[in-house]
Amino acid sequence: MLNTWLAFEVEAAAEAAALAEQLGIDGDVLSDALAGSPLISPFAAAKLTKMQAEDDRPDFSLGWALKDLELTASTEGSGPLPVAAAIVRRWRRLAGDGLADRDVSAARIDLRGARRVGGPLGRGCGDVS
Repeated sequence: MLNTWLAFEVEAAAEAAALAEQLGIDGDVLSDALAGSPLISPFAAAKLTKMQAEDDRPDFSLGWALKDLELTASTEGSGPLPVAAAIVRRWRRLAGDGLADRDVSAARIDLRGARRVGGPLGRGCGDVS
């Protein structure tokens, strides 16, 4: 249950960073706007920093987070969990693209309009259109 909350935070950071990029807002401006704000937790801030640095070295792998999300979604009596289900579908696709062993901050990868797969972890992974 708590890792589902963390997944929501990761997804929120990834989508906000992608939106900022699409709007032409520099990542540092986004980070500065969020710094010290009640809108971002220390965990989400750390993941946003990893996303902006394109650092996919795993602290908490996408695959492990996905396993926890799938467990939450399959729990009898959990009721409808539409946001969790949407994240599961997207993260399954990322894991299927070979990103399961990367940090959850890799959730940003398919939000820029290009799929980034392969290459070393962290900086230096090239975008593949």
